[in-house]
Amino acid sequence: MSPDRWQDHIDMYTVLRVTGDNTVTLTTADAINAVSPGAIKPRHRNDGFAATIIDSGEWRDHVRAIEAFVQAHRDLLADATARGVSVQFDIAIEPEDRLASAFTSVGCPPHLHRELGAIGAWLVFSWYTTD
Repeated sequence: MSPDRWQDHIDMYTVLRVTGDNTVTLTTADAINAVSPGAIKPRHRNDGFAATIIDSGEWRDHVRAIEAFVQAHRDLLADATARGVSVQFDIAIEPEDRLASAFTSVGCPPHLHRELGAIGAWLVFSWYTTD
């Protein structure tokens, strides 16, 4: 299936979530911004951080942004997972999109699976509801 036909326009955003040992997660956030100044604005939590990677209604934009992010920071992310930290790219889909359509479908291309698997990262989908 062509990337242009994966889904209709929906509101979603992708967050990089790095959790685990606080020293490793903080070092990872600092290292990412050292390589690509301003690449992330980490929102620190007790167990790590989260940072928005992209906010777009087009799934293919998310695929490209995740790929570009992994390519730019592959060694740092692989090092973090090797040190026991969880690295996730979490795609959040908002409640109004669940109301607007009875069906939402997105596809993850094999090359993205390979990229994420090579660094030990997860791809997560979170559907939020108003209930």
